[in-house]
Parts: sequence; structure tokens; C-alpha cells
Amino acid sequence: MSSEGSLRGAAITGASWLFIQTLAARAVGALTFVVLARLLVPKEFGLVALAAVFIALAGVFVEQGFGQALVQRETLEPEHLNTAFWLGVGTSAALAGVLVGGAGVASRAFAEPELAPVLRVMALSLVISSLSSVPRSVLQRALKFKWVATRQLIGTVAGAVAGVGFALAGYGVWSLVAQLLASSTAVTATVWTGSPWKPGLAMSRRHFRDLFGFSSAVLGINVANFVSRRADDFLIGAFLGPVALGLYAVAYRVLLIMTEVLLRTVEGVTFPVLSRLGSDLDRTRRAYYMITQASAAITMPAFLGVAVLAPQIVEVLFGSKWTASAPVLSVLSLTGITLGIFYFNGSVFKALGRPGHALQQAVVNGAASVLGFTIAAQYGILAVAIAYALRSYLLSPYTIFMMKRVLGFPVGAYLLQFAAPAASALLMCAAMIVSRAYLDAVLDGAVLLVVLIAIGGAAYGALLRLTAPALARTLISTVATAAGPLGRRVRR
Repeated sequence: MSSEGSLRGAAITGASWLFIQTLAARAVGALTFVVLARLLVPKEFGLVALAAVFIALAGVFVEQGFGQALVQRETLEPEHLNTAFWLGVGTSAALAGVLVGGAGVASRAFAEPELAPVLRVMALSLVISSLSSVPRSVLQRALKFKWVATRQLIGTVAGAVAGVGFALAGYGVWSLVAQLLASSTAVTATVWTGSPWKPGLAMSRRHFRDLFGFSSAVLGINVANFVSRRADDFLIGAFLGPVALGLYAVAYRVLLIMTEVLLRTVEGVTFPVLSRLGSDLDRTRRAYYMITQASAAITMPAFLGVAVLAPQIVEVLFGSKWTASAPVLSVLSLTGITLGIFYFNGSVFKALGRPGHALQQAVVNGAASVLGFTIAAQYGILAVAIAYALRSYLLSPYTIFMMKRVLGFPVGAYLLQFAAPAASALLMCAAMIVSRAYLDAVLDGAVLLVVLIAIGGAAYGALLRLTAPALARTLISTVATAAGPLGRRVRR
């Protein structure tokens, strides 16, 4: 088998493991999320979401981009791994100490006395997670995605048991904290079980410099991405308080679960596989076309379908106390068209050894996010969601330009490959809206939601086979290959 064929086989096998176990993990996680949303109140979700902003910011500096530098680098010595590991552990301990000491200041700044103890306990997750960063990178580099997927499933189950158990016992906000700590601990333990690498004490400045040249750019990217993805939570918490943040966080969590299942799963395979392609631009371009077109064909109907069905989804899954989250979810889901197309751009930049391009794009996204969210947060959570969606569309031309600079594709041909999925998804939405207008008087609740999903799925499948039969066959073939013997029977 050719090198490209081997990598494609490894990618499909890895993606299948990640998808199957991520789907299982997300099914458990989604069920846990629904249960906790019914047991807890918006303010409790908002407090943890606000504390999570500080934890996420510290986490960016704990990892420092070393994990991706280890995956991308062609040759590794033991000192590279040791240096990355001990720096991560030391940094996590120091930053956890800063968060514990500064929790009172943050609590007073947001006028939320309950924030301080929550933030202090959640800071422990930094140290726990730092222990798994390097062994996880070793597994990704070796394309051992089975262990990467397994750790996620085990972590989700452990978090579910702890979170639901604490909620049923009446511990309120501490249910969400227990979920985080239990999940982090289980993930770390699982990664260490599967990784052949164990840390040593040999470190050097030279090996640090080898990694830092790449990781410093990744660190900048991660900081900019943090600003882009977390500025909304921070500003909502500052302007509108934890109740509003809780309502927004639940809507955003639905978007996040979909992103993790449909996109982040594939991203976990994309970066290490593209890194193995090296500087072969033609092969990278072909791989990028295949990934993005398939991604758009899957994500566009999913996200746009949620945008249409958000009122039914929120009512059926979370109950009437979360009704205000429905319009937020509808608007956030409109980003699905751009998300499916551009999600893997950063992986391409970094795999080709050009993290500076990804950094530039992330800085622009971050600056636009801060500006838009700062203005919108004064007008409510729906305004923030609108700003989030507008940003993704207004920056699309710039995003395409940045990718064209690297891969050199004709823009017209690049955009044309997304026309059939986009048209099919939009017509699917029209079919669901019309169907809902007729069925709303005779069906309600979960029955109406299931019927509308079935109508939408059937409409999209038929439309895609009509407008892009080759793409539809490719998707079926890829899924069948990933699914093994059962998939081959389905394909036949």
C-alpha cells in the first residue's frame, strides 16, 4: 500500500475509533447535561461557567503549545518529552496557586461571593490535566487514536457518575465541580495506562528551544482563540450576571457538543495525519479538499437543523425554565455553515509548519470577538449570540484569503464544492419549517421533535443525492469503511 494510502487508512481507522467512542462519550455527556440542567438552576451553571473562564485561561499557559509541537516535530528525543512534561506540571502548580490566592479578588470583582470557593476547588483540575498532556501527545503522534478515544469515554462516564450523584444528593453547584474533577482524574489515569512513555529527569535548554520555536506560535494561537471563544462568557458574567450566563452557557453547550462530535473528532486525526504528509503541498491540498467538503456535507444540515428546531429541543430536553436559551441556540447554530468549512484551517497551517498564519487569523478573530461582544453584552444574551454569528460570516473572506495563501487554490472552485451541501441544507430547513406549521396543531413535545428530525434527515439525504451524487457516494463509502464489516454490508 502506498504511503498516502497507509495514511488514509490510518486516518479512517483513527477517525472511526474517535467517532464511535466520542459519540458514546457525548451521548453519556449529553444525557448527563440534560439531567443536571433539570436538577440545577441557571445561576449554578453560570457560576461554574464564569469560573471556567479563569481555568481555561490558565490552562492555555499550562500546555504552552508543547503538545502540538511534539506531534508536529519529525524527530523526538527523550529530553523533548521530559522538558515539555516537567514544565507543564510546574506551570500548572504555580498557576493553580495563583488562582487559589486570587479567587477572593475575582469574587469581589464580579460581586459573587460563591465564585471564590468554586474557583479554588476547580483550580485542582489544572494540575490533574497537566499530567496527561505529554503522554496524550505521544499517543496522537503514533496515531493510536483508540487510547485517545477511550480516555474521553472513561472520563465522561466518571464525570457523569460524580456530577449526577452530587446533584441528586442536593449539592447544587458542587455537582458541576465534582463532574469536572472526576472527569479530569479519570482521563489522566487512562492516558497513563495506554501510553508507553514514562517521564525521566533528563532535560535541557536546547530541547526547550527546539520545541519553543513552534510552541510559542501555538501558545499565541491558543491565547487568541481563548479570547475569541471565552470573551462572551466573561463579558456576560460581568455585565449581566450568572443567571444570564447560565442561560447562555446551556445554549452554547449544545453547540459545543455538536462541534465535538462532528468536528473535533476528525480534527484529532487531521493534525497528526497532515503532519505526516510533511511539505507535500499537492497531497495536503487534496486531503484538505476532501476533509472540508465532507465536513460541510455533514455539519451544515446538523447545525441548521438545530437552528430551526431550537424551541422544541430546549423544551423537550431541558424544560420550561430554560426557554430563554432557545433563541440563543437558534442564532448560535447559524454559524454551522462557516464552522464546517473553516474548522480545520488551523490544523493545516500548523501541520505545514506555518503556525504564524494560524496565529494571525486567531488574533483577528479574537479582536473582532472582543469588540463585538463588548458592545452586544450590554443588550442581553441574544445580542451576544447575534454578534457571535455575524463575526463568523463577516470574517469569512479573510479566512479564505489566508488559506489561499498557503494552499494556492482557485477561490471559485473552492467555494463551488460547498454549493450542493449548502443548498440541500437550506431546502431541508424549509421542509421542516413548513412541516412544523402543519404538524404543530396535532403533535407536540418529543413526538413533534422526532418527526421533524426524520423529515429533515430524509429531505437532506434525497437532496444531496440529487445535487451531488458523487459526494453522497463518497460519504457513504467512507462511513462504511470506518464501520468495518457491518458498513461493507450497508454499502452493498
